Amino acid sequence: MKKIKVFIATYKRNDVLSETLDCLFDSDFTEVCDGRVFVLSNHTSTEIQERHKDKVKVIRNEGRPDWSNGNLSESWNQAIVHGFKDLSNPDCDYVVTLQNDALVDKNWCSNLIKFHERFDFIKGKFGDNVMSFTPQHIKKVGLWDERFCSIQFKEADYDIRSIQRNGERVYLDDVM
Repeated sequence: MKKIKVFIATYKRNDVLSETLDCLFDSDFTEVCDGRVFVLSNHTSTEIQERHKDKVKVIRNEGRPDWSNGNLSESWNQAIVHGFKDLSNPDCDYVVTLQNDALVDKNWCSNLIKFHERFDFIKGKFGDNVMSFTPQHIKKVGLWDERFCSIQFKEADYDIRSIQRNGERVYLDDVM
């Protein structure tokens, strides 16, 4: 059974986060993998509804002020570092990142595991809304460049580096 850690980046929008958590826990995630869910809270108002509290660990980004525009490169790096912990002896097989408004298919987890037989980095249809990493990919490509704090440049940089350094093991389905 594959060990998967899911990290959901959120900024306010507790209702949307709750819907994403409902969708995640109503999927095959709890059946086909040894999974854990973390919420990367980028605002002090983040609240987890009672029905999810025992299933989710919240990581509060206390270094980010509430008025900040944010930097998702930082959130994705936090997910990778917290998820794998040590690339020589990773704490999980895959780190999956979601934005708080990402909704997953009922069979997303079993499909993801199949895709990872061929790919080390998987990016969904709508930018960095859904991504999945293996430790091998991070060893080849590295972390996100946090100097790119705007929306478009961080993704373009990471996608280009991924293709350059790990080409055939990269799946980008990004229509954005």
